[in-house]
Amino acid sequence: MPTSMHLRRAEAESKQPVVIKRYRNRRLYNARSGQYATLQNIADLMKQDEEIVVYDTDTGKNITRHVLIQVVLNQEKNGTQTLLPIAFLRQLIGLYDSSIQMLVYLEMSIESLARERKKLRQMMIALLDTGIVRPIEDQIIRNGEILDGVFAMFTLFASNGGLEEEK
Repeated sequence: MPTSMHLRRAEAESKQPVVIKRYRNRRLYNARSGQYATLQNIADLMKQDEEIVVYDTDTGKNITRHVLIQVVLNQEKNGTQTLLPIAFLRQLIGLYDSSIQMLVYLEMSIESLARERKKLRQMMIALLDTGIVRPIEDQIIRNGEILDGVFAMFTLFASNGGLEEEK
């Protein structure tokens, strides 16, 4: 029997991405809901496993990466806890002037994290299905969602190997 987390993931994967348009005045518009959006609204969509894509209305350019970085910065600024340690941020900034080797290393690290995340998810689902951990099921699901959020931040930097500007 699939868990609610498993069903939510499968449901999200079958959906089309939410299109967000950024207007000249920097306002964001959610084309699906027909309402203006804030960075927090976009964060909430991401937490609900919604895929988003953001376009600049003037240029037609895909600016998803830039807006997601703004969302991360907003979460760091307004959150009760920070997720990005200073040492990580320093290393990340250093990558911009580093050789291609560092970018390859970062991509390999992200791929390793993805493999481990998948294994952990499979083990958690198996445990949840046995009923042994029912009393702590909600906490396990929250921890999985937090891990998904962390992984999503890492994948921001792995898209296109961090080498190409989005088109």
